[in-house]
Order: sequence, then structure tokens, then C-alpha cells
Amino acid sequence: MSTSDILPDVGKYVEKIRSLLARDIARYCLSLLIVFITLGLLLMNVYIIYSSSGLLATLLAFLVVPRPDINVQLEVEKREVKIGDKIDLKIRVVSSRGLGIITCRINIPENFEIVKGRTTFMIIKGVGRSEYLYDITLRAAKIGKCRITISEVELYHVLGVGGPKKISNIAEIELAVVPYIIQVAQIRRIRQARTRIPPITVSRLTLGAASTEFKEIRKYVPGDPVKNINWKATARVGSEVPLVNEYEKESISRVMIVPDLSERTNIGGGGAHVQEEILSIVFSIIRLLLRRGCRVHVVDPFSGEIRNVRGLKDYVRIYREIIERRSRGETGIDILEALGRQYSRIRNVDYLIILTYIDHRSLKMLERFRTLARRCKILVIDFDVSELLRKDVYGEYVSDMYRIYKIAFQKHLRKLGVKVLLHVSGINIGRTVNMILCQVS
Repeated sequence: MSTSDILPDVGKYVEKIRSLLARDIARYCLSLLIVFITLGLLLMNVYIIYSSSGLLATLLAFLVVPRPDINVQLEVEKREVKIGDKIDLKIRVVSSRGLGIITCRINIPENFEIVKGRTTFMIIKGVGRSEYLYDITLRAAKIGKCRITISEVELYHVLGVGGPKKISNIAEIELAVVPYIIQVAQIRRIRQARTRIPPITVSRLTLGAASTEFKEIRKYVPGDPVKNINWKATARVGSEVPLVNEYEKESISRVMIVPDLSERTNIGGGGAHVQEEILSIVFSIIRLLLRRGCRVHVVDPFSGEIRNVRGLKDYVRIYREIIERRSRGETGIDILEALGRQYSRIRNVDYLIILTYIDHRSLKMLERFRTLARRCKILVIDFDVSELLRKDVYGEYVSDMYRIYKIAFQKHLRKLGVKVLLHVSGINIGRTVNMILCQVS
């Protein structure tokens, strides 16, 4: 352990060292003085007192020397946390007698980021048995299973006797970071925010393919197909809002979800990472679609295999497999390229939902789905990382230019029959889940 990690705490613990010395050493010196006086009174022999002083000094030094038997415990409220949650990690250090200094170093994996506290701390202990509690606040930043360990513990004598004693890997705790699953009880239409750049409207899709059986006449909603407008009924009633014909929907819809976990989406860090948000949105959508009785298919982001999710058991199995693979550090394949090679196998699917980050390369791959867009409705969730662009580094207008750049891609995809929904990374995943449900309901 380097000296630079300990220096900031030295000044803070000087007073504590003095108080410990004044309390513990004074107590033992007082006991030693009482022993000397008792021996002098009983024996009345200065030579015996003088000869026994070396033995008593050795006994005092033995009591002051720290012993290596240290018990370190790691405590957390729960072993499974959701992405973005904060947890309090408590480190309890119990040591035996001995006046000295204990330094501890904690190994925090990349699944967590430190909000409060440090990974290295120092304890000033007295002569007797001592117990110390240290708190660290962590935020879950990456999905997967991990271990938090006490990587190193060093003991220093207050007078430097015997040098430091090192103890490695004496405590560990296993945690699991899982996606943040959104529970949507009721779909709410979200009012579009006012921005300087006009938003891109996305066509409203229906749950299942529309049949030819007429249902009712209702008012026009932004995104309805123009061909469904009933001009005669609008003119007859004299309504300012056009009236459209609504047809019956099929009871079961087939939805295929494609999560992109390749290097393309490896953007951001901490609480605003694109891949972590993709997994949270994917599992939230799957769970809600299963409750509605939809047939759900998921493309494996690591192998490109199309997997059927027939119920909650399949959902839990895929959920655990992806977490295990993320724990092993596996990287997803280029799912758009793999899907483009086997797009002819995608049959009997009403909706294709792709979660990716649109750039020049992914735009060319999405152009391959032009033929597929005639057979099913394609919805692409694009991730906007403009909030991660710092103005002091990239300039004042980079964020606005980035949005214009995204809108140009969306316009091009609309010409191919592909609908695009923009998700601002790091801002309310539940809002995006609700908007996706609006597109398929």
C-alpha cells in the first residue's frame, strides 16, 4: 500500500493518537508504578525492584505490539440491487489488543461506482480490543454478478517495531446487479415537450394487424394513417378535427425484440450507459407483453439465435443467462448484421422492435430491412447521448447539432418504412417504456 494513500489521513488522526496514548499508556504506567511501590514496600529492597523493571518493561511492550488476528466483516442490506440503485456498504473491523495503525484497502468492481467514501481507510487502535465501522455509498452502474473484497490489510506498530504485517483477502461478499424492471399499470399518452428542434412523429401502431371489420368512427390522433380518414363524415359533422375509421384488431400479436449489445452501444458510463438501459427496457417490455398475451420472440444478443419466450419461466431463464454472460465480460455480436443475413427467416411477426444506437454503419444495415418493412411494422429505439456531451469540451452548440444529425437519420428511415423512437439516455426509462407500449397498443 502506497504512502500517498495514507498521508491525507495522518493529520486527521494525530489527535486521536495522542488521546489513545494519554489514555492507555497512562493506565499501564500507573499500574506499573503501583507494582513498583508495592514491591518496594513488601520487599524493601531496591535491587529486586531494579532487576524486575526489565521484565515489567518487556511485558508492557508485549501488550503494546499489535497482533495479526483481525476480523473484517462486509455488510449490505440486500445482495441483489437494480441498476442505478444506491447501497450502503459497511466494513466492520474487529482487532485484538495492541497500540498501532491498521490500513485497509477495498476492491470495488466496475459494476459499482463510489458515491461517498474511499476504497482505502486507516484505523488508529488502542492497547485493548477495538471495533471500528466504516461506511461507503455505492451506485450500481453495470449489470452482472460481482464480488467486493478486502484486498489488503496492513498493521503498523506505533513505534515501528517489527515492520508492517500484511494480510490479504480476508473478507468478501457477492452481489448481483440486475436490470431495472418497469411496472406500467396503465398506458398514458405523454404530451410532447417543446423544443427548438421539431420532434419526429411516430406512427401509432395497433396491437395486432388491423382487420377489415369496421369498429367505430373516432377523432384523428397524430400518427393515424391518412388513408383511414373519413372525409364524408368529417364534412357532414363539420368537425375541426378529422374523423377516422377504426377497425377491429386481432387478439394476438407477435412481437420480436432485438437488443443490440455490441461495441456500437458501448457508450456512456455510470448511471447513463446505453447497454444497461437497453437491458432494462427489453426486460420491461417482455414482461408487459407477456401479461397481455402476446407472442414474444427475443434475438440473443450474444449468438444471434431467435428464442421464443412462451411464459414467465422462459423469461426468467433468458434474464439469468444474460446476467451471467455480462458477469463473464462477454461482448455481444453485431446483431444488425447477423439479423440482416437471416431476415428471410423472420416470418409471422407483426412487430419488430430494435434497440440500438443509429450511426452511419447501423443506418446502412437498417436499409436491408426495406423488404421486411412490407411484411411487419418495424420500430427502432435510438439512443440519444447528447446529454453526455460536455459543453466545455465539445462546444456550446454540439448538443443541438447532434440532435439535427439524429433527425436526418430518422427522416431517411421513415422513407424506408421504419419508425424511430428517440430515447434520451439517462432520463426516465419508464417514460420510454410507456411510449413503446403506446406504439403497440
